Amino acid sequence: MKKLVILPLISLTFYGCNSTQPAKDDVDFLASVIENRQTIKPIVYIAPKYPAQEFSNGVEGNCKVEFDVLGESGALSKPTNVKPLDCPNQNFFEHCKSAVQYWRFKRDQQEPTTGLHTTCRFEIERT
Repeated sequence: MKKLVILPLISLTFYGCNSTQPAKDDVDFLASVIENRQTIKPIVYIAPKYPAQEFSNGVEGNCKVEFDVLGESGALSKPTNVKPLDCPNQNFFEHCKSAVQYWRFKRDQQEPTTGLHTTCRFEIERT
């Protein structure tokens, strides 16, 4: 019986508070995730979770980060060297960094894959 109660709680914790991002299947959105490149887009995208403390306190904001995607051409590659560019809130940075590190890219040689920029937006949906 304990397992039946714990599993839903874990699921709510994991999926509970995502930051507001357009639908992950929105082709236009995925094409614009990397702000400073034309053809680079993730083939696996995970939205950052909203930090619980900021959500509880109604804190909103953006976090712009820079990262590299290293690996061989044609291989599935993951981001490395994630660092803040314009991120005044450390919790926003940690959650943005965590999400970006789960993204996956298929590398090609069309554009450089270092110094990529993306912005994680943390906005509370108002109903």
